[in-house]
Amino acid sequence: MRNGAGVWYTLRGPAEYVPFTVAAENGNWKGYVLGIQTLASADLASLQLSQGDLSRTFTENRADYTVSVADNVASINLKAVAVDPLAKLCVTNVTKGEKQGELSDQLNLRYGPNKFVLCVTARDGAKKNYNVTVTRVCSKLEKLTVSYGNVTKSITPSFDPDKHYYTLTLEPGKAIQVDIHAKPLDSTATVKINGDLTANEANWYMVKVNLPGTPKGVPVEVTTADGAKSTYVLLFNGTSSDASLKDLSLRSGDLSPSFNPAVTRYTAKVGLMEKEIKLAATANDPYAGLIVNGKFYSSSSAATTIPLEVGLPGLGPQIQHLEVTVVAPNGSARSYTVMITRGIGR
Repeated sequence: MRNGAGVWYTLRGPAEYVPFTVAAENGNWKGYVLGIQTLASADLASLQLSQGDLSRTFTENRADYTVSVADNVASINLKAVAVDPLAKLCVTNVTKGEKQGELSDQLNLRYGPNKFVLCVTARDGAKKNYNVTVTRVCSKLEKLTVSYGNVTKSITPSFDPDKHYYTLTLEPGKAIQVDIHAKPLDSTATVKINGDLTANEANWYMVKVNLPGTPKGVPVEVTTADGAKSTYVLLFNGTSSDASLKDLSLRSGDLSPSFNPAVTRYTAKVGLMEKEIKLAATANDPYAGLIVNGKFYSSSSAATTIPLEVGLPGLGPQIQHLEVTVVAPNGSARSYTVMITRGIGR
């Protein structure tokens, strides 16, 4: 290297000694050692999660991130790499001790939002926090109770988040008012009881419902932040176990085979230009309820219009499933399915 020239040198670590020599014109040589140390940094170079997508693209100067995962994701893996390989990393209340340079931790998730704080400590003691909130979305209830006369009544069966139909008998033949309380597993979800949306501070939803004395079904609908829904049904003063349909029909397209209450699976074909289909269903028991594609109807008959999924030419026919569930007054249920094939054109 000639006098006054320079050269690029790649550092292999945050601190390094670089030896070099200088040759004089008379041929004498003299050795030198240059100590180089990079600046301390509490920034992250990368942040990754094994499930879900970060709400915003990661940058070292952006501190807050959110991500949503499905209700069956009980844990995810978080991996972070620091800009400075000598920096210390830890996830508050998760990491055992601090990790140098990079970190990989398994994060256990409860239903609803889970906030994790990733702390980066630089060599000079400076600290920087990155906040990651992982929401485990869930359309299930944690609790469901019925009160009458300030007394909590027992529902049958005992409440289970995975069971959706419950019965309770309270003074048949007499019009009364009950309090229905529901609490979602996911604190970001909302709950409608009999179509009403009410919540208090502890994320409990409570609605007063008038019962006519005759069998009545009351829906409890849970909706997650991303729109997923599930419906629970409380059935009051019912004894009939008849969960059959008396009639099922489509405005366009013919059922195959022809409707028979004992047959629960059907197919139908509609044209390419059909954007929706009208469905009508009637339960055999006048006090039964109906659930059509997740929506509860407290009467024994339902008529609704269902949008059809739009396909693309060349991808073949589009198939869509419709489901009609009959909920008998005593909580028995039977589902009928219709597989709609939407024709395809050029």
